[in-house]
Formats: sequence, C-alpha cells, structure tokens
Amino acid sequence: MKYAEKKLDCRFTIKLYPWARAYLLATQGKGGLIGLSKTSERLKIFDYSDVVYYDEVILVVVKGKEFPFETMEDLKGKRLGIGLGGSFGEEFEKAKKAGLFYAIKDDGPVERLHKLLMGGIDAAFISPGRIAFYQTLKKDKKLLKARDIFAILPKPFNRDQKFLGFSKDMKMQPFLKAFNQVLKEGHESGEIDKIIDQYAKLD
Repeated sequence: MKYAEKKLDCRFTIKLYPWARAYLLATQGKGGLIGLSKTSERLKIFDYSDVVYYDEVILVVVKGKEFPFETMEDLKGKRLGIGLGGSFGEEFEKAKKAGLFYAIKDDGPVERLHKLLMGGIDAAFISPGRIAFYQTLKKDKKLLKARDIFAILPKPFNRDQKFLGFSKDMKMQPFLKAFNQVLKEGHESGEIDKIIDQYAKLD
C-alpha cells in the first residue's frame, strides 16, 4: 500500500482488526477492506479493485504429524485453526457446515500456532503463504525458537485472488480505476515483485 501511496500521492490510514470486525466496518462504509475475496453475495455489496495479490493458504502442522492432503476429504475429522470470521470459499463452508472437520477459531495466527504447538489443533491455516508464516514467527520469540518444529504440507489448501474492496455506497470507482493503473504499472516494471521478495525471508 505504501507503493500505491507514492504513486497516487495520497495517504492511507491502515488499521488492523480481527477479520469479522474489519468486514463489518467495510460493509458499513467506514473504510476499504484489503484481502477481500469474491463471492456472489459480496459482489452485491462491494466495488472491487483488480487483483492485489494471490493468497496462497497453507496448512502448517507439527513435524511428525504430517498427513497427505489432496482434497477436502483428506481433512475429515481434523481440528483446523482458522481466524475468527475467516473463510476459504464456498466449498470450505459447505464442508464445515456438513461437519467434515472442526473449525477452531482464534484471534490471529500467533495464537493459532501456539495452539498447534500445544496440540489443541491438528493443522493451522496460514495466509498469504510462507510470507505470512515467517512474519508470524518473527512476532513471537517462542514461535521463532520453535520454528524447526513446524512443517508446511506440500500442497496449499488453495490459491485465492485477493482484492481491495469498498462498499458500493462509498462510490469509490474513480479511485479504484486509478489504483488499478498503479497495480498494472508496478507489476510490469517489477517493482511490486521486489517489495514482495523483501518479506519472503525468515532471516
């Protein structure tokens, strides 16, 4: 977002909230929402940017307790750590509602990985990908010390397109048009990829 600020000559006020609260505030027109995925229901509520990033959702487990994952059925009976209000698509919601697995909710990835270490869950959903996993480890000394205890399953749970969205009531289409142009130019020049690479390291 800092990259877009410079290009658009504007200032974003970034506030971090649990997903459920952030989503509620966005639906009330009290700000935009970054990391929004598209569903048929949300398209009625929000105006979307172009793709801001691809959210690769990974499954983190404790070494020695890995399990094969290829399809949703492989999660049968598992206790899965997920953020409060989080969702990974309609197929996930259907499986959760059907009781295929147990969704154990929490206030964020730091709490989630601690639960994993303590055996409270079988796997933790972490996104976006390894970047988010490494950044989470860096936030907590105990997690960073235990980093070799964790393992990431080879196959990601999914790879979802993520957008910037504003309630249609805010009438932000002109801003989104300019924002999309900045995204396009940043990807074409390679500047955005360089920024992402800075966060994709643990050390």
